[in-house]
Amino acid sequence: MYPTRTDLHPSDPYFPGIRQASPGILVSVVLAHLMLKFLYFSSWFLHTIALPVENLTNGYLPPATLAGLISLVVLVAGIMMCLGSLRLADLGLDKKGLLVGMAALGLVVGAVHLLGGVAVLLTDLTLQVTNYPTGQVIVATLDSFVGAAITEEVFYRGFLLVQVYFLLCGRTQKPRSTCLVLSLVLTQAYFGVNHLGSALRMDLALPTILGYLGHAGLVGAMLAVLFIRTRSIFVPMVAHGLLNLPITAIELPIDADLLTLVVVCLLMLGLPYVYSRDSRRFVFTG
Repeated sequence: MYPTRTDLHPSDPYFPGIRQASPGILVSVVLAHLMLKFLYFSSWFLHTIALPVENLTNGYLPPATLAGLISLVVLVAGIMMCLGSLRLADLGLDKKGLLVGMAALGLVVGAVHLLGGVAVLLTDLTLQVTNYPTGQVIVATLDSFVGAAITEEVFYRGFLLVQVYFLLCGRTQKPRSTCLVLSLVLTQAYFGVNHLGSALRMDLALPTILGYLGHAGLVGAMLAVLFIRTRSIFVPMVAHGLLNLPITAIELPIDADLLTLVVVCLLMLGLPYVYSRDSRRFVFTG
């Protein structure tokens, strides 16, 4: 077992009070993540485990959702928490952060519907309610959030971004702001490259693959900024899930995915004006 280090950084300007895992744990998580990636894209996993589980659950647990659950157990509960001695709060999963995430969910969903409704009125279309089958919505929601958003946000932003930042701060003489930028670039480039398997499965041409990976990396950087601004992993988790699942209650004359991306970008740009620069997180006053 790798030795663990649980140094607290109470005075860190970006992640105060967060525990630092040992370099061995950081390497273990990354290696385990890569091994799981290869497992998920193997035909053995698909035909021996994923498809039988999907059939057993009547389609409510598709392969992507099952992969997300396995990753949560192995990476988060197993290595990060048991071996790495990290707490939920060290990954951005705290109660105050949950409140911020719920507020972000209401804000993004409300803004998308408001802007979409305005677009309907401007185009002289009739406002129509979408009619998605309940089972389809449940499966899509589980696939989007459990299969991607929750696992990927905890891994790429809540753990990898923070731990690479601490590692750079401890091993280099660079200012903390420079270490933060470097860790953001490195980890979100890794996030983008990890979408290569999906791009190959879609049988895309090489220029399209490069564009797809670049787009994923940029979205990852945006989600990382949301996490840094709020110190709540729930905010990028909400944004990530909604970007993957742009389901709206009304029929929109514009692309719901693009509209959601615009709203999330506005949220990211507007955050500096609604949070405390001293504490680097939201402050609720009553």
